[in-house]
Amino acid sequence: MIKELIKKKCFYDYRIDGKYWGIVIDGTGLFTFRTKHCEYCLKREYKNEETGEKKTIYMHHVLEAKLLIGDMVFNCIRIY
Repeated sequence: MIKELIKKKCFYDYRIDGKYWGIVIDGTGLFTFRTKHCEYCLKREYKNEETGEKKTIYMHHVLEAKLLIGDMVFNCIRIY
C-alpha cells in the first residue's frame, strides 16, 4: 500500500526540503519468557543484590523503520 501511495506521489508535500523522507528507526522488545522459547531467544540475567538470587529472562526484540508523513506513521520494515 505504501509503495503504491509513494508511486502516485500522494506524500510528496510531506518530504523534508522537498527531497528527503522522514524515517524513524525504533528498537523494542516484543515478548518475554521465563524459559527458553526457541534457538533465537535473547537472554538477560538479573541478580538480586540483597539475596544474591539470579533470575534469567528470555526475550525477542524487533527493529522497525517507520515512515513519517505529516501526523501519520507507517510501519515499513520490521526485522526480528
